[in-house]
Amino acid sequence: MKKVFLITLIIVIFIFPMQGSSMENSILNKQPYFTLKIKSQNIGFYIIVNGADVFEYFSSDNLVTELPINHWFTSGSNKLEVIAKPFSPNKVFNKKSQLLVTLLVAGADNLGEKLVVSDIYFDAELNDEGRFKNKNTKSVTLDSENKFLASNKGDVVIKSASLRVYNEEKGFVRINRELYLPSILPRWSFLDGDQIPSFSEEDMSDKEFDVFQESLLSHYRKLFDAIKQNKIDDVMYMFEERNRETDQAFYYEPGTTERKLREGLKDAARDEAAGETKLLPIDPEYLEFGVFESNTMARLKRTDDSRAIAQNFTKFPGSQSFDLIFRYKNGKWILTR
Repeated sequence: MKKVFLITLIIVIFIFPMQGSSMENSILNKQPYFTLKIKSQNIGFYIIVNGADVFEYFSSDNLVTELPINHWFTSGSNKLEVIAKPFSPNKVFNKKSQLLVTLLVAGADNLGEKLVVSDIYFDAELNDEGRFKNKNTKSVTLDSENKFLASNKGDVVIKSASLRVYNEEKGFVRINRELYLPSILPRWSFLDGDQIPSFSEEDMSDKEFDVFQESLLSHYRKLFDAIKQNKIDDVMYMFEERNRETDQAFYYEPGTTERKLREGLKDAARDEAAGETKLLPIDPEYLEFGVFESNTMARLKRTDDSRAIAQNFTKFPGSQSFDLIFRYKNGKWILTR
């Protein structure tokens, strides 16, 4: 039987005209480090960058955190998006529900000085018509050579944020913002992929779906077996695109990400061999096929929404896991993140 869940993501590429700045002294032309600072209160949410699910949180507890996004950001057109969800049984947001996602950038020469580029804000306040208020700032052009202050001659364009109810039954709200930021970051491979075949009953039978799912599942099995048999070197080729682009995104020496990943996977294999951990079975019965809304990327997750490759610790509570995101190209799956 088909087990498919749709990851509520979307990729939209927008082209904005270059403005007057030469960018010679711009932080965006000098190894920029982009991060998202997240502050939430009594709200669940997804954060989506250029169609990629980069963070999700489903607890009513308050949260303050920051995450790097260079490997999801690209030079030129980008899209920042959040989907907010309520916790109450009647699918209504608590009056105190709030979410603020701020895009920051710092230069390699001063990582402690983080400049605000843009943000997305949501709270549960309603207008007189009973609709959520869009409290986000309007469209603006910013000058990256002058600490991202507003300027008609700036090189960065921040479009107005749109806000709409995304799923009335569940009470989800979607807010997205289009941004144009020229930088030295390249266009990542995950932005270019082929469409994944339709899983509808008219287009694909259960048997055909099982075969198609196995084409992706086989990659998970390879990593599972490599950890189980302590043969990590045999599967490192799978991560070539992911490792290479991560090195590029964070200006590492080539091979840095590969070395760190190999060490982490070998630690996982040693833990398994020593009985410190136990791998959860890779069984289609407990897995779901997750297709990104761009319909070019996918992952497998467990039916409890946890990662497919996971190890439970045997001597104390807890687990460790590895997330694998694949893009679909020329009928093949390529591990991209």
